[in-house]
Amino acid sequence: MITLTAEQIEAGRTAVIARNPSWEPTPQEAVTLAHELFRKHGRMSDRNECAQVGMLIGWCREKVWARHRMGELGLPTAFVERAQAFAAGHVFYFDPAGVERYVLDNERKGLPLERALMDNLRTKFDSVSKAFLASIWVPECPCCGVTFERGGNASPSFDHLIPGIRSRDNARLICQLCNVTKLDATPDQLHRIADWMTLTPAAMIERAQALPQIEGYRLNNWDGRRQLLSMKKYAARKAGVEFSLSLDDVVWSRSCPALGVEFDLPGVTQADKKGPKRNSLSFDRIDPRRGYVAGNVVLVSHQANSIMGNATSPDRIRRVADWFDWALAQGRRAA
Repeated sequence: MITLTAEQIEAGRTAVIARNPSWEPTPQEAVTLAHELFRKHGRMSDRNECAQVGMLIGWCREKVWARHRMGELGLPTAFVERAQAFAAGHVFYFDPAGVERYVLDNERKGLPLERALMDNLRTKFDSVSKAFLASIWVPECPCCGVTFERGGNASPSFDHLIPGIRSRDNARLICQLCNVTKLDATPDQLHRIADWMTLTPAAMIERAQALPQIEGYRLNNWDGRRQLLSMKKYAARKAGVEFSLSLDDVVWSRSCPALGVEFDLPGVTQADKKGPKRNSLSFDRIDPRRGYVAGNVVLVSHQANSIMGNATSPDRIRRVADWFDWALAQGRRAA
């Protein structure tokens, strides 16, 4: 545990503001409340105490928790390496596992572009250098042709051409929007998703009805379909999205009508507890402007839903798929 002095906190703030003018220190009334809660509970937790401090100043609890981790609240913190780096005005620090991290979660925004790109490149690929960055740098996205700009969808982003391979020969520089559209799909999957998006709502539902349906699925000893519907209802209400679905309003297909893969149903395997997988069942709103209402929802895989949510149109998905095919062909020829 470590507690920073007022002088150390001020030195850290001064150094951060010098390289990132948009960074704003925690208001004193929030610091005072954090100390009162710490004295009362003997700790600072992400969900409870940090949420109360955040409500006072209009911040989310994650932002308050990040300030506590770096010692900026002046409370005892177990994140010693991060707090010491903040007090010394450093940009990076090494965690107990020896991994290099940023003192501020959004630090990259305040760094020169080349430095930010090099840091991103090192985290994704092995044996990279500034010379390698210069060799693959292009001013425009080779996928969609947009000119790179700092921040937003047009920002340069490093993509693993083949997912999971850290070799630098597998690195490609494309824009952020193309990268999140591609995700870890294959060109064929991208084309199938684009074709799916061109169908009418009636055709989508008709295709789902033609597939084998979920039968006898149980979750927590209850009807699994009702449980899934209940969880989606809670998530929709929390997000402020209309929800009026009943059990009969959903076509409970056993596989994804867009990609044809069988759904991984929650509770069937232990791995499902770690979060959604690419083949997890997902509720897709055919028209995103409408809520979860009858005739506007079809079940697709988490992977397909994510790609459709990131893409702006089927044409963009096809453009990414065509570039992906071309890049794979170029890689095979180079090998």
